[in-house]
Amino acid sequence: MSTPPGTTQKKSDPVSKNEGSQDISEEVERLVLERTRELQKENDAFRDRNLGLQSAVAALRESEERYRAMVERSPDAIVVHDLEGRLLYANPAALRLTGVQSIHDLGGRSVFSTLPAEMLDTVSEGMSKLVQGESLPPISMPMQLPDGRRIHVDVTAALTAYEGNPAIQAVLKDITARRQAEETLRESEERFTAFMDNSPAMAWMKDEEGRYVYMNRSFGDRLNVRLADWQGKTDFELWPPHVAGQFRENDRAVLERDRAIEFVEETPNPEGGATYWLNCKFPFKDASGRKYVGGIGIDITARRQAEEQLAYQARLLSHIHDVIIGTDASFRITMWNPAAERLYGWTADEAMGKPVYEVIRSDFSSEQLAESLHMLHETGEYRVEIRQYQRDGTPIEVEGVTIPLFGENGRVTGYLALNRDITERKRAEETLKEREEQLRNLIECSGDGIVLTDETGRIITWNQGMETITGLAAKDVLGKPGCEIQLRVVNTEWADPDHQTRYRAVWDRICGTASIRTTIVSRKCRPAPSRERPGTSSREYSPSPPPGDTAQGVLCGMSPSGGVRSSRSLRAKRIIAGCTCNWRPRIWRRTSISISSPTTSATPRTSQASMPNCSPTCLTERRPDT
Repeated sequence: MSTPPGTTQKKSDPVSKNEGSQDISEEVERLVLERTRELQKENDAFRDRNLGLQSAVAALRESEERYRAMVERSPDAIVVHDLEGRLLYANPAALRLTGVQSIHDLGGRSVFSTLPAEMLDTVSEGMSKLVQGESLPPISMPMQLPDGRRIHVDVTAALTAYEGNPAIQAVLKDITARRQAEETLRESEERFTAFMDNSPAMAWMKDEEGRYVYMNRSFGDRLNVRLADWQGKTDFELWPPHVAGQFRENDRAVLERDRAIEFVEETPNPEGGATYWLNCKFPFKDASGRKYVGGIGIDITARRQAEEQLAYQARLLSHIHDVIIGTDASFRITMWNPAAERLYGWTADEAMGKPVYEVIRSDFSSEQLAESLHMLHETGEYRVEIRQYQRDGTPIEVEGVTIPLFGENGRVTGYLALNRDITERKRAEETLKEREEQLRNLIECSGDGIVLTDETGRIITWNQGMETITGLAAKDVLGKPGCEIQLRVVNTEWADPDHQTRYRAVWDRICGTASIRTTIVSRKCRPAPSRERPGTSSREYSPSPPPGDTAQGVLCGMSPSGGVRSSRSLRAKRIIAGCTCNWRPRIWRRTSISISSPTTSATPRTSQASMPNCSPTCLTERRPDT
């Protein structure tokens, strides 16, 4: 090797060469070491990344398993279909819902085939929105299943991928039972509303604070208000303070006692008066546990007035002395006034509700009972006099009248009896009857002629004495006018010409209210020369009686003042004829009988009157003594 000019060639140094090689080697080692470190780091990073990927894959696999398990076990039907509607996947719940064993049993049917025609446009529009990345809210729709059943489902759909292709995943929740329950509830609410709105009773609801939340139509119509005006308001905003305070106090009582309570509440009416309500208030809770007070009320103003009227009538009845007994159609006692308590000895509390025949014993046979019921229904009343017995067994005589009570349908709803104690009257009548019988025997056995007429003047008694005096049998004169018969027995031919007219006037006065006494003669006497008696208005005759015909007599008419009636309700006139045919002066005994009421006995009274001298040649006709 040549050396450039101007340079000096030196000899090589072995030590220097070794040092240079060593430096190079160290540099190389350094570089290799650094690269190894870098590779180690990268290897560690790749290893960590691989482990992460493995973990992610495992987590993903685990997540997929969980998701699949959730899908498989979900009670809701989950299906996946492509954009053309072909079913790609269905979980067991979907298979159960559709009633098939596997997805292949559907025969490749499109999910759109299960939808009603009216829903196809809605579903297509929803799928388009999903493909465009929009989300859809859940929708409810009907579905037609392969077995023909029609159900309702809530559908929630989302865009997904299935085996690398876009698809639609839908979750279907069967709400058929819920829809049926909702429909049933809706129908129930409609029935409730219709029922409450057509009820004549007012109904309302308030919350726990007393705010109105409901009222039926009757409430609004009756008070002329609307729910929209009252809803959310309390009674203190709607009623006068004293009325609102009454309502609120009663509402609180219902909530505190937790049971239904009836109240009679009062509200003012437009006329300035008061309306009375019978309100039944009750507590209840809604599904969330909130408390409410419900109320149903009816207007009892008319009933209250009727009750007050009945109470007034009851007070009046309590002062009536006659017995008043009411029964129902089965003869159970429903009314028993104080007079009944006094007469029969049973209190109203003891008698009410019992059969009347258990409380009042009587001598009433089954035949009489049948007759009374027949007359009640035929004539509308039944009158009777009967013996009954008090609680202690004491017999009493009762006069009663019973009438049936009818309902609006015309059926008998009960009976009303008015009874009167006639025990004393019956005793008086029995006494009078006995005395009248005695008097009748006295009349029949009397030698005097005695005539009894009714208030019209017709003869009702003609004793043997009259038959003897007049020669007329009782059967020929009974029922005939007494005046005509008396004129037949008076010898008017031998008396004054005006005797008949005067005698008729006398008889009319006998049938009136005056007491008349007159002396007459038998028509069987013969005429004799007459002469005036000094100092009198009488005229004497001196007839000669035919052989065997010597009867003479006196008639005396007695008419009690005031026209008192006999036991047969007849104003009777008793005509007494005293025989004076012994042809010598005698004392005439006159018995006058006063006619009395049923409670007063007929008392014979005997008096003496001097008869004029009587001889075979003398007859006396006296003018009426008033």
